[in-house]
Amino acid sequence: AEQLRALPCDLEKLLEVDVNTLGCADMIEELLDKLRGVDQLIEGKAKSYPLAVKNEVSIEMAVRVLRVLQEYGIKTSATGHANFENSWSDAVRILHLIGKVIGLEWEELTWRDKIMEAQAVDEKLKVRSQRHPKK
Repeated sequence: AEQLRALPCDLEKLLEVDVNTLGCADMIEELLDKLRGVDQLIEGKAKSYPLAVKNEVSIEMAVRVLRVLQEYGIKTSATGHANFENSWSDAVRILHLIGKVIGLEWEELTWRDKIMEAQAVDEKLKVRSQRHPKK
């Protein structure tokens, strides 16, 4: 959220007209506050949960965060490659940062795959081509 708030004005001008970075940052901050509260309740036990539980929680978190990103005009694409450090989409980077905060420390590559799984769960999250939108 802090990184969205700190975007230089020149960079923000390059984003699409309907992108609301400050509104999205506020929503992410609210979500993080809720997640921190849950984290305090479980007092560090997240690392002791079975992998299957962490996976389900990660996909559910991805669905919810991607919905917020979509609502604020941020693309929810699952792109990036492990061999190219700066190739990750904004959605992958945001999920990776949130995951670190709450103890779901997957690599970017894994978050990219979680986005694809979230898109399979929620039809509204599927990314459509910007050049050829369906009518």
